[in-house]
Amino acid sequence: MIDDVRQETVALFAVGHRGTSSITGSTTTTPTTITGSACGTRSEWTVGDAGTYRKPVAWINVSGGAAPTGAADAHDSLRKVLGYVHADSVEAACVRVPVTRDAVGPDGTIADPQIREQIAAALTALAQHVARRDSEDSGG
Repeated sequence: MIDDVRQETVALFAVGHRGTSSITGSTTTTPTTITGSACGTRSEWTVGDAGTYRKPVAWINVSGGAAPTGAADAHDSLRKVLGYVHADSVEAACVRVPVTRDAVGPDGTIADPQIREQIAAALTALAQHVARRDSEDSGG
């Protein structure tokens, strides 16, 4: 069941990212690397289609206090894979914002204003990067 959901999610991502101006995601925590995780599979599926070439990408690492390193190995692996596909990793938007399970409401939203502000700041950094790059590409 979980594998079916994961494959469907990855398939939607693989098709859905092609027409976008940027990609952002919230990463899963694994103790070593992204191999085998939904995030790893998602990034691996983009390798063959050049859909991430020069596309601005960012991630929000929501690892909580139970992951003292913040899943550093997994994020280093993600950074490598994105480098291999020549994605434009926007470091200012790649942030760790610890989110505990109890911070997520029953409807899936996060009410904590500090967490929301940090996520908004990361998304703003990504949007500003995209705007700057689009302006430079158009000669502006």
